Amino acid sequence: WSSDVCSSRSGHEEKFAERNKVFSKYAYDKGIIDFQREVKDIRVACYIVIASTSGCRNHEIFNLQTGCHHKTVGDDGEIYHWMRSLSEKTNAGVCDWMIPAVAVRALRLMERWAVPYQSMIAKEIIKRRKLNPLDPEISDAKKHLNSIFLGVSNAAPDQARTLSVGSCNKNLQSFSQSIGLEWNFTSHQFRRKFANYVAHSKFEIGRASCRER
Repeated sequence: WSSDVCSSRSGHEEKFAERNKVFSKYAYDKGIIDFQREVKDIRVACYIVIASTSGCRNHEIFNLQTGCHHKTVGDDGEIYHWMRSLSEKTNAGVCDWMIPAVAVRALRLMERWAVPYQSMIAKEIIKRRKLNPLDPEISDAKKHLNSIFLGVSNAAPDQARTLSVGSCNKNLQSFSQSIGLEWNFTSHQFRRKFANYVAHSKFEIGRASCRER
């Protein structure tokens, strides 16, 4: 037992030293708690950008996967950016939403952000297969493998899964408070704000904002 404790402590110290080395390399002078919060803030900020510029429902954003962006070129040579996801509420199935360049940047960032979490899921699947190839949790893990809006819970810190509506709203509220806003943010507000933008747009961009695959 004592040797296991020493081994665990040694491993923790190695990770701590490696982390500090990376922080020093990039002149990051804050602690791990601040770092973890700021990493989560990136996810929240990307969610806000995508939700505000696409008009997607919460679950449609959380159904986004790596490689969901593609583009087309119109007859006039104009480039149109599209975001592909699964819409479940109206049984519309796979849909494409027209998005601006800033949303494309947010998608690209989230694809990079999600890599460590996707790796966690891949390792979990391998581990479960070794223990029990018929484990029903394998199928569930596969559903989240390519998702980009991932996270872990306190109850299962070694298990990454797609965010829930509840966790999203909690993160939005924490983000709002951290930047000094006295506003009770919830995910559905961005869809309503997008509808307001469309209603007041002289270009009526909403007509082409969604199409079935």
